[in-house]
Amino acid sequence: MKTKILYSGRSMIEMLGVLAIMGIITGMSIAAYNMAMSTLKSGRVSEELLKIQQSVKSLYSEGTYTGIKTETFISLGTLQEIPGSQGTKAKNQYGGEYILEEGQNGLSYKITMTMVTKGDCTQFVTKKQEGVVSITVNGSTWNASSGQPNATELVPQCRDESTVTFEYR
Repeated sequence: MKTKILYSGRSMIEMLGVLAIMGIITGMSIAAYNMAMSTLKSGRVSEELLKIQQSVKSLYSEGTYTGIKTETFISLGTLQEIPGSQGTKAKNQYGGEYILEEGQNGLSYKITMTMVTKGDCTQFVTKKQEGVVSITVNGSTWNASSGQPNATELVPQCRDESTVTFEYR
């Protein structure tokens, strides 16, 4: 009597199909993760900017910002020091730094962020912010007195590793 042998398993085509589907799902997961991390970083920077503004307002309550320096806010714990900078440079979420300095005649102050991503730069210049009198992106400036509600004209200046400066009064 002849015995019949049954083969069970998957064909090579079926396995390739499964691998392709797994690859697509993995790719989508990585993209979603990267987007979530970018949103988290942007949110942290917005929180840090607000924290810096509140610290400046409480420290310089008279409305004059003469002598404002990054070092002051590092020593107060408002900003995190870049290791090895001996208290002179503050680290931001992008791997760059925050720079705080006096504005015009000590009546305003500036917060500069370096190494800002293109997407976050665009978000910062298009979002209306309280107390901002000017925004500078990579050398191009928008003034609040221009009549426009936000600095959308600066969007073309945004690129990866941008330098963004907010001047507050």
